[in-house]
Amino acid sequence: MSPSLDLTVSPERLDEGTPEERAAFGLFVVRTPAQSLTEGFDHYINSCRSGPLVSGYHVAEWLAWNWWRLRHEPRSNAEGWSFAHGMTSIGEGYVWPNLTIYSDGVRTVLLSRPSSDPKAKPYRYFGAPPTVVSSTLFESAVDTFLSRIIGRLREQGVGETNLDRLWSDLLIERSDPHLAIRRKLEALLGLDPGEAEEGALAGVLADGKDLGQAAMEEMAAESAQANQAVMSGEALADLAKTHGFEASVKDSVRLGASWGRLADAAKPAWRLGAEMAKALRDQEGLG
Repeated sequence: MSPSLDLTVSPERLDEGTPEERAAFGLFVVRTPAQSLTEGFDHYINSCRSGPLVSGYHVAEWLAWNWWRLRHEPRSNAEGWSFAHGMTSIGEGYVWPNLTIYSDGVRTVLLSRPSSDPKAKPYRYFGAPPTVVSSTLFESAVDTFLSRIIGRLREQGVGETNLDRLWSDLLIERSDPHLAIRRKLEALLGLDPGEAEEGALAGVLADGKDLGQAAMEEMAAESAQANQAVMSGEALADLAKTHGFEASVKDSVRLGASWGRLADAAKPAWRLGAEMAKALRDQEGLG
């Protein structure tokens, strides 16, 4: 995976729009050491650019509002998913990158596609090969970008904005362990912050205490894909009685120290699973 990810806005002049829009206007580039994910052809200058001229303020607002879903929600066919993960949904009159972002919580994919119209104007995106970075790296890159945009607003004399409020709320949510769990579950359910029905969310959280939080997070993500309610712990217990078999946790086998050597965010889940399965067979002498 790429060792770095940068989101930048190089200042340019804008003579109209709101103060925050003008203050953060410039050349917007999403880049890794290998490529620009925003590169395209600018018809105004009849030449290629590494990115379009847009307002970074709108990008920052979109990133801050959708942070939990971008950080934790995997790819899905659920209704409305693209609005939280596709940058073209930002709107505000700009030609945004056809860039889709999603994560499995460990690895984040940035999928840059070319403009659908090969003669698109005023800016035609070239697209780029899929980029995969660690989710912690993506988080750091977004945090840095948001801080830079807010810093730019202050430098240009723009007072508190909606972005400041979104960023402040996000920092509070992330610093509160209980609230962070709720926000993560909402994201896995395909919901925006505060959108989950309180009773349903409380049920998932309660079941997580008995069945394990990670297990219920998997269930939440799967239910969002199927557009169904999360199966309750009681329903799972009934399912186990009907289709399961007697077992004891004490009889389970655990992978030894080799687990630590295998774990690597650079590996896709299927490869990590295959390597762990082989390591476990070797450990138990199964051949």
